[in-house]
Amino acid sequence: MMSDSWFPRLNSMARDPALEITERFDALIDEYFLVFSNPESSAFAFEVLTLAESEPFAARIVFDLEQRYTQLIATMVEQMNHTLSQGERWLRASLIVAHAGGLLVFCRLSNKTEAEMVNLKHSTRELWSALCLAPR
Repeated sequence: MMSDSWFPRLNSMARDPALEITERFDALIDEYFLVFSNPESSAFAFEVLTLAESEPFAARIVFDLEQRYTQLIATMVEQMNHTLSQGERWLRASLIVAHAGGLLVFCRLSNKTEAEMVNLKHSTRELWSALCLAPR
């Protein structure tokens, strides 16, 4: 399954000691756009989400992946902004994960040009970084 190979790769990127936290965060965004702008992987993600609506086993997989992804992002938020409480870090990570889900839909269903996707990725980077760095 895609999550079996994709999440460990994201986790490895997020924890790479050779990179600064902002570089790791940027790498995560780059990977997200690479995977979900790909027609095959975005179609697979849609199929899994659809299956999760009717099959409890798939719903558990999606829930688990969402929780792991949110925790990964919350850890990165903490490294970027030490002043936030655990609850605030989790909330901001949840907002990023929710936005990522919306981007999956948008990237999958739109016919954006490569230049438009580059602009979208740039704006996403600015938005997510601002969310991480904003004071309480």
